[in-house]
Amino acid sequence: MKMRPLFWYIFVWTIAIAMAVALFATVFFYKEFKEFFFVTERESLFESASIVRIPLLSMVYRNNMDVLARYVTEAGRESAIRITVIDLDGRVLADSDRDAGSMENHGTRPEVLEAMRSGRGSAIRFSSTLGRHMLYAAQLLEPPDGGRASARRGAGILRLAVPLTALQDRLISFQTNIVLGMAGLVLFAVLAAYAASRLISRPLQELEARAQRLAGCDFSAKFKLRERSSVYQEVLSLQDSLTHMACQLEKRFSELQRQKERLELVFSSMKEAVIVLDRAGRIRSINSTAVRLFGKDKEQCMGRPIQSVIRNLDMQRHLEKVFSSRQDCEEEIMFSSQDDPSKKRYFYVRTVMLKGPDDLPGLLVVMDDVTRLRRLESIRQDFVSNVSHELKTPITSIKGYVEILLDGSMEEKKTAEEFLRIVARQAARLEAIVEDLLSLSRIEGESDSTVRPAREWTDLCQIIKQAAETCGLSAEEKDVSIRLECRGPLEALVNPRLMEQAVSNLIINAVKYSPEGSEVVAEAGLSGADSGRGQITITVSDSGPGIPREHQDRIFERFYRVDKARSRKLGGTGLGLAIVKHVVESHGGTVHVKSEPGRGSTFYIRLPVGRQGAET
Repeated sequence: MKMRPLFWYIFVWTIAIAMAVALFATVFFYKEFKEFFFVTERESLFESASIVRIPLLSMVYRNNMDVLARYVTEAGRESAIRITVIDLDGRVLADSDRDAGSMENHGTRPEVLEAMRSGRGSAIRFSSTLGRHMLYAAQLLEPPDGGRASARRGAGILRLAVPLTALQDRLISFQTNIVLGMAGLVLFAVLAAYAASRLISRPLQELEARAQRLAGCDFSAKFKLRERSSVYQEVLSLQDSLTHMACQLEKRFSELQRQKERLELVFSSMKEAVIVLDRAGRIRSINSTAVRLFGKDKEQCMGRPIQSVIRNLDMQRHLEKVFSSRQDCEEEIMFSSQDDPSKKRYFYVRTVMLKGPDDLPGLLVVMDDVTRLRRLESIRQDFVSNVSHELKTPITSIKGYVEILLDGSMEEKKTAEEFLRIVARQAARLEAIVEDLLSLSRIEGESDSTVRPAREWTDLCQIIKQAAETCGLSAEEKDVSIRLECRGPLEALVNPRLMEQAVSNLIINAVKYSPEGSEVVAEAGLSGADSGRGQITITVSDSGPGIPREHQDRIFERFYRVDKARSRKLGGTGLGLAIVKHVVESHGGTVHVKSEPGRGSTFYIRLPVGRQGAET
């Protein structure tokens, strides 16, 4: 329905009422005046009939028809009234406008019949004799005393008639005057209605304009009317109420604005990704963390379906489950990077139903990145497993040699002494592993740059030989031979214990991944001595399955495994190469690998020989 202003309703309805009243008054007065004219004219005819009744009665009684006809004609011409004399049988005796002998019987005329019954009669009808509408007034002719009446009461009927044309002209003139008067009255009502409507609506329009500005949060709009003297009390009361309301709204709006700013600050500074959805699954609000997470602009996300922003089937099923069940839900969901599907991120997603005043549900989605926690948990689990692996190697060696001694080798003094030295060395290595793990944990976890291993000038060929002896038992069990090629002596400022551990880790890994009957080659050599920037290169090569290129940059990470199933089967944990990297870098060196799948792997340790590099 189309809404109209108050001015229109007041103005139109006032005019409508005024016109209705004017129309009613016009019709009423016209009818009353018409009736008054007819009654006045009829009574005038009866008075005229009373005047001519006595002479006509004498003429009728005397049966002097010629005199009667002349008298009626002259009287009718002088008075401009049609006079007709009719006997009681309805025969026309005389008529002022027509020949009585040619006129039909008038005994059935309504005014004549009424006069016969009651002495007087009147009628307004069309005259077939004259061909126009006439007003008739008929009166019974009888003497005043009634003494000379015929057998039937009266001597005849005296009928007077005047045409309605004159009456109608007078009525039309009166009607015109009434219409003009009512038109003036309506015009006055229009002007009065306009003035009254403006008087009522103008202050309301002023208040409406200020209310619209207030609705647009323009609190500078004050509800103050320009002309208070011409405003009625109700509008002034409304103005005061609106002014008070505007002040209260300004205070509350300011408070809400401050609360909104605080909430937006909290919302944007949250490390969790927060998204608010409507019941259709469209994004209504999203914080900066979520925007960065999904690599979108905030403007691109607003109003779009969540499926077009987060392309993850598990996430979509999660949201559908909440929408369908209308129950809060929590679960962990994995996301793959769009650039690199191999990179996984884990989020703990909490979705809560939101219900507004219209009971239309929405969703609040909070996504907490637990990838680091998952990694820490994995590191914790792998740490226990890897520590067990690293400790098991020397323990196994010690246990093996002790069992050999107990089986009878104690009698062979030379062999027993050799075995005991190996046991002592493995025990020392066991102690060193524990210390190295603690040191590695402190260095990588706490970034403690002050930790430096004790160093001394040592022949690296001897270190490689000792590392090979340490791994000899494992190699014999797998039928893998270890070949040493060391062009030495190769003196370097190193920590012998840590360097032997690093080389042992490389040889042990090579033995593990080499097929039975194969050979592991450990080499060491010097290069670049003439330039003053010499370096010692230690290589350990195997003929194992090789390492794919995409894993070669990560195998030195702590607990990283290329093939988890194979590593688990062979007892690998991923800590060995991390220790190698830590040991080598602590000596100012580098370590890397060259490998092709199916063609084995070669690990390179490069250590500086110069005094500057050694003291790094």
